[in-house]
Amino acid sequence: MTSMTTEPRSGIDFIHPTPSNNKSARSRGQQLYALSKVCKAFHEPALDCLWHNLPGIEPLLKLHPALTVINGAYCPQQIDADKVGKFKKFSKRVRGIRLGPTEPSVHTAFASYAWLGQQRNTLPLLPALRRIYLEGAGGDTQQLGLLPLILSPSIKAVEFQGPLIFIEAFCSWILPLVCTCPDAMQSFSMTDPSHSQQVPIWDAFTRIAGSLPINTLEICFPNNPTMPPSFVGQLGGKFACLTSLTLDIHTPSHGASNQISSKAFPALSSLHLVHRSHTKICGCYPPQLVQQATSITLYVESSVTNVGAFKDALDTLSAIQPLARIRIEQSYPHHEISILASAVCPFLQRLNLKELHLGVWGLDSGPNNPHGQQAIKALADAGSGLRSLTLPLGRRAVYWFPSRRIVQFPRPNYPSVGSLVYLAQQKSALRHLALSIDSSAAEENGVTFGFKTFAAGWNPERISNLRHLELADMRATSAPVLTGAQCKDLALLLDTIFPNLESLSMLDSPEADTARDEQWDTIDELRRSFKELRLYRSGHF
Repeated sequence: MTSMTTEPRSGIDFIHPTPSNNKSARSRGQQLYALSKVCKAFHEPALDCLWHNLPGIEPLLKLHPALTVINGAYCPQQIDADKVGKFKKFSKRVRGIRLGPTEPSVHTAFASYAWLGQQRNTLPLLPALRRIYLEGAGGDTQQLGLLPLILSPSIKAVEFQGPLIFIEAFCSWILPLVCTCPDAMQSFSMTDPSHSQQVPIWDAFTRIAGSLPINTLEICFPNNPTMPPSFVGQLGGKFACLTSLTLDIHTPSHGASNQISSKAFPALSSLHLVHRSHTKICGCYPPQLVQQATSITLYVESSVTNVGAFKDALDTLSAIQPLARIRIEQSYPHHEISILASAVCPFLQRLNLKELHLGVWGLDSGPNNPHGQQAIKALADAGSGLRSLTLPLGRRAVYWFPSRRIVQFPRPNYPSVGSLVYLAQQKSALRHLALSIDSSAAEENGVTFGFKTFAAGWNPERISNLRHLELADMRATSAPVLTGAQCKDLALLLDTIFPNLESLSMLDSPEADTARDEQWDTIDELRRSFKELRLYRSGHF
């Protein structure tokens, strides 16, 4: 039997819902924890941020002054009522809680749940709780046992994920239980990417949850083709207050039903529909609903090498007036799926898009244009009015092991720094840009990077409005590190071509190089210094 300390040792390992392998999230938590120790003025606000979201109930249990571990489980000892002040104080900070799917190293004994029930004393255990995220494989788990204790009239959003949604108890107990707290409920989400086809919830959901006054609904069952064609029409009749709707659902025949009222979804202002028919528009959604779409996601199953591959889809999409956002993703995350840039350009030419997101592995410009910047230039020259552009991140190489042999595929051609300059000139309306580059790559004319390389051709009359830039520097590991002069040149270049830039961040990548990211942190610090000096000299600081 081992006594547990009252105070958390690091304040980091259990107070953030994001998995520990997310470096940026852990770094943020460490900074907030350090900030809480600076002075009294920072202490309370920093702790509020740290305890805003929890990965489970264990962080609160650790505040029990007499908590012990018996046989690998937390067991609270009997204490006086006046000694639980810290528990109650910190429970008021919690706004969101994540239950599952990973099991903690130390389990929570049922005695702990009994103690938590005592602390309720007819009042909400987490009185300021706003969001519940529950993920599980199904069955009667400890997380489900905690659900009645944490439900509160203050809850605004509930998210369910995993096969838990398709167990019998979900329709008979979990969903009705959650729907007993409808006062502040605004958002409801159900997501399950598995192939589970057990207990259908279609009729039960509209019957039980149809009275919720929610304005945001997300239903994503991409691999469960059991939806009856009439389901979408039932949603339209039950949820009249919806302003935002996301659907990734499919019928057995991939055919739509016309059983939907012309008055369905009267308040809808945001509609995101996911299509999984390669380059075509999926037929699972009623045509009337498709015409209301503001965002469309297309999942492609293989590389798109035909210029006119999306022609049929574009013929349908061009008739949708509110459409402003297109995402193209790949169905198989670990495959090398690429898209011909000339096949994507018609989306910018025929549609009035505000956002284009390409989540595939690569963007091709054709066999005669091996340089990555050619594909970017093709997109930059197509259409106008785009506010957000996310280009494929790609990766350096792929390894596989046939007959115990290691095979390394050719390294992709990543865009050079000059691509940023071209985008700044041609897409001056952009507010957000995310892409991968190779800071060591030579330009098309063979010239290596240097600030003077671009100064002669720069047009200062076309000022970029970019606010947020996300980069992944795919500079080869064999390439020499950037010198101090090169870092200064890059910082000066970024401040010149993106004078309104507010943030520069590095994209997460499996091939992330800590030293390279640190160099870009230095570049960003220099860029901000150049910007402050420029604004000071111009009198706008």
